[in-house]
Amino acid sequence: MEDVLKQIIDQASERMYESVVELFNFHLSYLEKEANNQAPNIAIKFPESQLVKIDSKPNINVHFEAGFPITADTWKEKINVPREERLWYTLFLLTRTVYDTKYETRLSENGNIPSVDCLLAGWIVQARHAESEIVKSIISWLLEQINCLKKNVGQIQNDVLDRYKERLDTAKREISIDYEMQKNVWQPMQQKAQKLAEDFNDLEIFL
Repeated sequence: MEDVLKQIIDQASERMYESVVELFNFHLSYLEKEANNQAPNIAIKFPESQLVKIDSKPNINVHFEAGFPITADTWKEKINVPREERLWYTLFLLTRTVYDTKYETRLSENGNIPSVDCLLAGWIVQARHAESEIVKSIISWLLEQINCLKKNVGQIQNDVLDRYKERLDTAKREISIDYEMQKNVWQPMQQKAQKLAEDFNDLEIFL
């Protein structure tokens, strides 16, 4: 029964693994779409191959007890040991095989095996008791994967924002430099124009 249940658990774990991968991919696509709707100039991209890294499947262990007591005991096994015996009436020229009986102690495990119905009922009860542990294992595994995804997404977001901030700082520096260059060109011309205007005003006095 343990082997059968292990096969079922392995199949279910594979389906859970594939489902979580698909869920994470869908979640990343949604995040990427919403982020680009809110800030199209940043061009946020979440690489699924880097973020969806589920290295392990749920580790679920179920153990069944026999459901009936097993006791250790010993028993005596009768063994016939062959040996050769010479025949006196052949003047000990011929031999024959005779067998001596000896007993050897053997170990055994004894139990009163109940009916199949009783065994199945006991296994069902044990499986129900194991449900809480199975759920805990699955939840722990799922939370671990979610936390890993959140951490990776947060790192990607920080990297994108850092690059965007760097671009803004570069643009600001370039604008500042361009402004200073324009200022250096136009400010002397403005001063000359202002001086000319003042000179014209002085001429009007004489006129």
